[in-house]
Amino acid sequence: MAENEDHLGGFPVRVDIKGDSSLVCSWVNGTCWNRRKDLVMLVSVVQRNLYDAWNSGLLMTAEQGGQWLRHTFRENSKKSRRSC
Repeated sequence: MAENEDHLGGFPVRVDIKGDSSLVCSWVNGTCWNRRKDLVMLVSVVQRNLYDAWNSGLLMTAEQGGQWLRHTFRENSKKSRRSC
């Protein structure tokens, strides 16, 4: 059995991660420069984990060639409004 055949018959899982911080989504997607020195390592670890999972054939973005994280407005999220 191949290395990645222990999940869903060897097919990668499509992920659609949503966040209510446009800036953090942009940092993780690599579309915006992260100038927060205190968060550089954390963002780097998330990026590396997503890359490693993708490179191993475990994960892929929800849409072909899409972004890992998508911004959703807090006002439109019932879950976010409940946690405020």
